[in-house]
Amino acid sequence: MTDHLRLLNIIFYGQHGVHAHERELGRTISVDVDLTLDLAPAGLSDDLSRALDYSRVYEVVKKAEAEGPYRLLETLAEAIAGRLLKEFSQVKEVLVRARKREPSVGGWVEQAEVEIVRSRAK
Repeated sequence: MTDHLRLLNIIFYGQHGVHAHERELGRTISVDVDLTLDLAPAGLSDDLSRALDYSRVYEVVKKAEAEGPYRLLETLAEAIAGRLLKEFSQVKEVLVRARKREPSVGGWVEQAEVEIVRSRAK
């Protein structure tokens, strides 16, 4: 299956991070989600009830982010992937990218990013 539904650059301001100043001051976090599922029923019918509603996907991502703060981007990405797979049975696989602007690495880095792919257990 090669159909994908993507929400790109979902932006949050969160107190995520390992360092105290990151948790105190916060940082801009952005997330992409790429869901693998069969889009034919929606595409052939033009019927939202046969589609995966983007607003529902956004709400799941938002709730996962709000459960933080998370120390690691990896943990945030895992939380999002797990919630998406749990909430939407039609999703076979999910890719999550989580980015933090200006991470504390001892020098100038525009952003740090992690990417994970998780599949539904067979």
